[in-house]
Amino acid sequence: MKRRYLGLLAFILSFVVSVGCSPAAKPTEQAQQVQQADGQPQRGGTLKLMGSGYVSYGTVDSHRASFSPPNGFSGASVNQVVKRNIYSGNYEIIPDLAESWQVTPDGLTYTFKLRKGVKFQNVPPVNGREFTSDDVEYMIKRISADRSIVLEKWTSLFTKRSDFESVASIEKPDKYTVVVKMKQADAVFMHNMATTGSGVFPRELIEDNPES
Repeated sequence: MKRRYLGLLAFILSFVVSVGCSPAAKPTEQAQQVQQADGQPQRGGTLKLMGSGYVSYGTVDSHRASFSPPNGFSGASVNQVVKRNIYSGNYEIIPDLAESWQVTPDGLTYTFKLRKGVKFQNVPPVNGREFTSDDVEYMIKRISADRSIVLEKWTSLFTKRSDFESVASIEKPDKYTVVVKMKQADAVFMHNMATTGSGVFPRELIEDNPES
């Protein structure tokens, strides 16, 4: 199972994530790295993340994980509908895959307008298809462990399934619009949408590994 989810993360990444401590680079190596960084960007490479210690996290599936390290790994590589601006002093919520959103005065309806022309990587099983409102619906339902998506035997693994328990329905007027209707006003709904655990994974990849 670990290998499958590591494979999932590697699919979404355009680079390889390796976790652990590594020796500091020598000055000459650092200088070479700076020189290589100049000029035109290059696809690929290796991103190294340093942790404070070794822990077996069991999964890098951020839809399931309720703790920071896996969500951090995913957040560095997976887009969200909205996200936090980590460079501001108050971490306000800003657009990511959504261009904009509106909330009705009673807090019961959220309408997200999605970016057009955003595509997944051009590799199987998605083969460069376009991101649409279907993907947003799938993300919310999977995190919620919706029975139409998640096998009943895996429900307990989705420790964040209460994040969207206030959602009454999800409507998709077109490919680039998502309307989320609430059972009652939920002050943390947008916070949950903006966490790194709410990344958009392609449905095809999950369905290729239904037992994972």
